[in-house]
Amino acid sequence: MRTLIKRVLSPTLVKRLTIAAALGMFVVLVQGSLVTDTGSAHGCGNSWPLCNGEFVPQMAVSTAIEYSHRVVVSIETVLIVLAAAGALLHWRRRIEIRVLEPLMVVFLFAQAALGAAAVKWPQSGAILALHFGVSLIAFATTLLTAVFVHAIDGDDRLRDRPLRNGSVFPGFSGPVGVAFGHRVAAAVLLTLTVALLRWATPLRASRPDLFRGAVLAFALVIGQALSGALVVATRLDVFAALAHGIVVSLFFGTLSYMCLQVLPRPSNARESAPAPSRAEPELRPRPASSASGD
Repeated sequence: MRTLIKRVLSPTLVKRLTIAAALGMFVVLVQGSLVTDTGSAHGCGNSWPLCNGEFVPQMAVSTAIEYSHRVVVSIETVLIVLAAAGALLHWRRRIEIRVLEPLMVVFLFAQAALGAAAVKWPQSGAILALHFGVSLIAFATTLLTAVFVHAIDGDDRLRDRPLRNGSVFPGFSGPVGVAFGHRVAAAVLLTLTVALLRWATPLRASRPDLFRGAVLAFALVIGQALSGALVVATRLDVFAALAHGIVVSLFFGTLSYMCLQVLPRPSNARESAPAPSRAEPELRPRPASSASGD
């Protein structure tokens, strides 16, 4: 039975499923922001998982937004469960998979539960923020799974290369205080992202994965600032707010990818790695040799 399942859920199929799941989770994240920004959470009334008590309801705009969100979540649930099962089936010896897959499934269902709660009961700003945070983690774990299974024979080995020592780390009250604190945090985030890019630039040759991630993070943090300014300028226009949410999500996903890549691979992965070819640079630092007679 296990052999049959392994044959059906082949590594190639699982890799495709992880891409579909990551893209699907991003769509879910965008749709969730759209539901919140347009106030469509009650587009299906107070019924869940049905919509206005029907499986296929009559479509008003708010109903279409909320119903399409539920349909995509249902499809995404199947994709994530299959991707998680396949990843554990083929790569469960890797601790990254043993950590990411349960988190991916748990946060998927936590996101769905918070979405159902938003339909059933009135939600405070704090709960809506929690829902968005959970959605970001669900997206990040799905994205990291897709990145990991596709990099397992490529950029994954770059994690064996040592890095230089370095670190990147960073009460107001009332609406004005919250807005001001948000801008201060954005300025700090921009500063830290610039520092991250400066840290990664000398590693361009040895760690192109980190350099690419830092460049993308810098571009996204600029886009995040510009889209945030657009939100203010347009006085919370729905499309500006949606664009801001999309950029934030991509930025969070990029930082999550870099966090994975700076973690050294587990010893069992390094020991089973094939020897580097002649065209491939040595991954481990070469010991200093004694003076030769050159």
